[in-house]
Amino acid sequence: MSQEDAIEELRRCWDQNNPPGEPHPEDLPQPEGDQGNLPEEPPHPLAPPPAVSLEHLLQRLPETNPPTFNPDTMVLSNLPMRPAEYAIKKIEAFKFVHMWYFSWEGLLEAAQTVRRLEENDTLAITQASKGNITLHMANSLTTSKNAKPDHALTFTKYMYTKNHFLTYIQNAGWGNQLVDAFNWFFHQIDNHWLWDQGDQGE
Repeated sequence: MSQEDAIEELRRCWDQNNPPGEPHPEDLPQPEGDQGNLPEEPPHPLAPPPAVSLEHLLQRLPETNPPTFNPDTMVLSNLPMRPAEYAIKKIEAFKFVHMWYFSWEGLLEAAQTVRRLEENDTLAITQASKGNITLHMANSLTTSKNAKPDHALTFTKYMYTKNHFLTYIQNAGWGNQLVDAFNWFFHQIDNHWLWDQGDQGE
């Protein structure tokens, strides 16, 4: 319709909904506590947020106490090395794992693998237990291609690995009886009478 027809239609609708003699809604008394106040319109989605003072924001922050520390606490002089996740999972499942994973070479490779995996941020899905799955770093639960069997380690390296091995079986909850048995086993080897035979005994 034309502009004049539209205006005429609007007037007709107005007169029909507002017959003469009846009060208009704005002329009716407003309820107490809300006199003359129209309902607030929601803010436009593109409208800028209302200004908030820094003091107001600080008042809304939860009250926290400053951190405390003990200046007499001893700090380790070296960072503890963690073996590969593959070796840790084997220990937690009470399964055999080569002692190479607890040697210096194995610990160093595990640290480098973790750093590469964190940089790549690659995850894989594996079965954690019956009916359950879990996410883990890709290739973190696979055997190392550089792993050596126990008989390929020198005696010095083998006795070095037993310290880390004992620590992690204890952390895995093997119990004092098993940990003490392995500790006694390594002690017997380290003090065996064949040591008196020199290189042949080694």
